[in-house]
Formats: sequence, structure tokens, C-alpha cells
Amino acid sequence: MSDEKESKNDDTQALIPMMKICGKTVENEEEIEILKEIEGGLGTEATRSGIIEIIKKQQYIEVKKNIVNITEKGKILCQSIEGNLLSSPSMTAKWETYLKKT
Repeated sequence: MSDEKESKNDDTQALIPMMKICGKTVENEEEIEILKEIEGGLGTEATRSGIIEIIKKQQYIEVKKNIVNITEKGKILCQSIEGNLLSSPSMTAKWETYLKKT
């Protein structure tokens, strides 16, 4: 494995567990059950790395010396959706509910 490949794994490795547990704050029992079905958090095991790559490409986060930092653009986005359903794991549960109906 090349050094570049190894550092790519190291730089965002801490984000994956955070994405897995973000659903732990949901209080609605129905939403909890839906989130359990989809591995309890943001994305699935198969999609989480892709999500991280997208937010890097969109410049919401940057990686320097294997440290992930939120950019100014990322901070603005977070501030604009803070407290909004868009920033809630409940939104993932709602999307999954609608996807099951299709």
C-alpha cells in the first residue's frame, strides 16, 4: 500500500465512527427503529467514505497533515442549518421512510 493511500485512510478515519453514531440523539421510537435498520447513522458502511469525499471536494472540510478541519464554507453551512431538520439524524430516518414507500 502506498503512503498516499495510507494517509487518505488516516485523514478521515475518525469521521466514520461519528457518522455511525449520529443517530443516537434521536428520541422518536419509530425513527430509532428506522435508523437501526440503516446502521444507525449518516449513510451506510458502503456510502460513508463517498460522503466524506464529496464534502472534501465541495470544500466543506480540508485535510492537512492527517488532520480534518472544517473550512469557512463548512462553518457557514453548519451555522445556516443548525437547529434545522436538515441537520438532524431524524431527517435521514424520514428519507428512509419515504424511500421504503417507493
